[in-house]
Amino acid sequence: MSSSRTSARSEFLLCSTSLTFSVLFIFIISLSSPVTAIPRNVTIDDQGGDPDTGELPLYRPGSAWANEKCESCAIHPDIGRLHNATATAATFVPDRNVTNNALDFSFTGTAIYIFFALFENEGPGVTVKTECNFVIDGEHVGYFNHSGDSSRKIGKGRQYQVPVFSRSGLKQERHSMTIYMADVDYNTFLSFDYAIYTTERGTGTGTLNLRADSSTPSSASTTSSHSSKVSGGIIAGGVIGGVAILAGFIALIYFYRRDNRRFRVPSSPGSHVPRPFPMDTPLGTELGPRGPSSPRSNATRPTITSILKYKSASSGSSGSGTRSGSGSGSDGTVERRIRAANQRMRSLRAEIASVSGHTASSSNSRNSRRANSRAMADLAEEVRRLRQELQALKQLQRQQTQARQLQPTFEEPPPTYFDDSNRS
Repeated sequence: MSSSRTSARSEFLLCSTSLTFSVLFIFIISLSSPVTAIPRNVTIDDQGGDPDTGELPLYRPGSAWANEKCESCAIHPDIGRLHNATATAATFVPDRNVTNNALDFSFTGTAIYIFFALFENEGPGVTVKTECNFVIDGEHVGYFNHSGDSSRKIGKGRQYQVPVFSRSGLKQERHSMTIYMADVDYNTFLSFDYAIYTTERGTGTGTLNLRADSSTPSSASTTSSHSSKVSGGIIAGGVIGGVAILAGFIALIYFYRRDNRRFRVPSSPGSHVPRPFPMDTPLGTELGPRGPSSPRSNATRPTITSILKYKSASSGSSGSGTRSGSGSGSDGTVERRIRAANQRMRSLRAEIASVSGHTASSSNSRNSRRANSRAMADLAEEVRRLRQELQALKQLQRQQTQARQLQPTFEEPPPTYFDDSNRS
């Protein structure tokens, strides 16, 4: 038994140690392995600029551009529907001294998206035609044209946060972006709201909205934050690894304690067989141990009937007029049987508690649990019968006590009587 316990304990500790080192290895690998960058979007506001680098768009010439608060401008946008409630606009008027109106900014990423505010009809003589070119790293990459609709009511049909240009598939490196109006002999208008670029480096997140909305304000359609993805990956890996290690140690402690409880069980389920109850004759034969295939017969146990028969015999012998027939001999026998029965009752209760505790903490097979259940049932049946025997013994004791109280006691021998008729 001790060797099997030692072997099971060693195997358990080996498995637990292996699990702990496996978790530690995974945790170290997660910290040392490079974290793959996750693409994210960064918003460049027309006035707030790039939140990652702090760079602001450059407007050329500066005197040609105005923001949404311009009072002398002919077009006054609904600032509640602009991104961050801001926009920067200019009207290009061909002139010998002005060759173009342009804005420039830089970004490091793999894609770029440009958003304008567009207008249809803002009244007679007000330029709403938007026409411009897009250049990335000095290369012309796009053109946009919006003529407006003079048939619309003045101030109606305005569109905000409209995607007018996009380019993807760029290398993850720094790029320069230029938007300009030039090379035309008529007036053109441009209202720049914001730009979004996709990057795999640095900080910041964004949500891209490529839907033109002419009826619902969407100033919060793009957002940016400042959290490092690489650092976030390392922190997340560290947290997960730490939780895994903690869970491993908790599991180790739990299984170790449960293993100790199992080893503290005094014997196996099959050994929880009630010990025989030694009773003095003539109450019956000694209670023998029962086996799984030979249940104890009721005939081998002292019953109430046999006890009462013995009581009748004792009462008969006590009627002979001698006090010794019903005195200390039979009384001592009954008392010894009662004490033995009480001792056996305590032993049975201890065995029941032991089997019950082993059943509650046991993780053995179904057959073992069934064996425990059968042992419990047998113990309960023996307790029931033992209680009946105790009741019968106590009844016999009471009857003997009553019989002694009814018998006369003779302190002196009775006088001798003579028949006077014989004398004569």
